[in-house]
Amino acid sequence: MKKYIASEIDVEREAAYRSGYYDGFWAALRTFDTVMNAGFTRDIAFEYCAEFWKTELWEWVKSELGSNSLAPEIVIE
Repeated sequence: MKKYIASEIDVEREAAYRSGYYDGFWAALRTFDTVMNAGFTRDIAFEYCAEFWKTELWEWVKSELGSNSLAPEIVIE
């Protein structure tokens, strides 16, 4: 049986992925809490956050790498 030995790059990539997932989950919880505290119902708050995820956040994900642009923040109107 062939064993896979992770390279240092693989380990760094996995660590970055885990850190990003962890931080992103916390940011999502804070954002949802902010929207809920703005007076929206749970369903409306979820849709508001989902729309942000599908539009503004997705555009940022697809934008050019290396520009060090900050992630957009949800704006409550």
